[in-house]
Amino acid sequence: ELAAAMDDLVRDEWITNGSEGSYPGHAGLAFGHALVRAAVYDTLTEGERSGGHRRAAAWLEARAQLEPMILADHYERGRQLEQAVPWHRAAAEQALMGAESSVAAQCAERGIACGAKWEPLGILLRVQAEAARRQGDDAGAEDKAREAMRHMVPQSDPWCEAAQELALAAGRLGHRSRLVELGRELTNRRRRQALTLSTVAAWSTSSIQLALAGEVGLADELLAQLDEVSADRWQADLAIETRITLARALRGMKAGDPARSIELLEQCLPKLEQLGDLRAACRQRCNLGHGCVQIGDYARGEAQLVLALEQAEGLQLEAVGVDARQYLCLAMGR
Repeated sequence: ELAAAMDDLVRDEWITNGSEGSYPGHAGLAFGHALVRAAVYDTLTEGERSGGHRRAAAWLEARAQLEPMILADHYERGRQLEQAVPWHRAAAEQALMGAESSVAAQCAERGIACGAKWEPLGILLRVQAEAARRQGDDAGAEDKAREAMRHMVPQSDPWCEAAQELALAAGRLGHRSRLVELGRELTNRRRRQALTLSTVAAWSTSSIQLALAGEVGLADELLAQLDEVSADRWQADLAIETRITLARALRGMKAGDPARSIELLEQCLPKLEQLGDLRAACRQRCNLGHGCVQIGDYARGEAQLVLALEQAEGLQLEAVGVDARQYLCLAMGR
């Protein structure tokens, strides 16, 4: 009887047949119009709606159809808020990877509204910090990063990821005292802390921002922590090796050794591209171009900056685009 009824609805175009698509072994069906779908949904009781969403979420998860945003929505509408939180987080991180900062911030906000606590809350706040930074809201990024760190275990990987966001935002805002506070907290790390990409990113980023703020002593202390790690431990990991080399390159620029900085940046660029970190590669290409301008190699600097500007526009890196244009004016004005 159900099959016959469905056939009638298809014949009358209330619903349409589709391909198996994402659900192998299951024929796809869809409402013929969004208005029809909304009208049918409105006829259901609240209990029927939430029950349907719970069953849909369970069905999708059982078949490994893990579209984070869809699963999060089903769990939330099914009143299973605790189960919705990790999927909102996954959706937010997926949006960040796709350079959709506003979508990432919205997904994180929904996860927070679902009652995220402790570290999951901190991670969602860190996502909001990164999204705000990418959108040019450094003050918002700083606030979100500081709040995120309060919900995390100090020196853990999630904490270090939030610390990196705090360093970037505070550096751009010129909040020197906040950078010093963060730098001191990082230097008081637990002994025998495992070297991970997150810890290296926090140390190196904070070191760079401290050096730019004039806190060279504390910046060098953080770099010294990286030097304590034997080369055979970090050279086996391309991402960690690249991050450490990058920190030394930018420290060289601040120390008045642009030639050495350029040499190290040239080593970093192909590695960043190999790692798929095109955003970081674009930022460092801009720094490379600036370094070339500083040593008087204007033609080479201009070529790197033009390429960096093109990449920044494609990746929606507004701050990098601004810097590239500024450095291009210096190169082309000579």
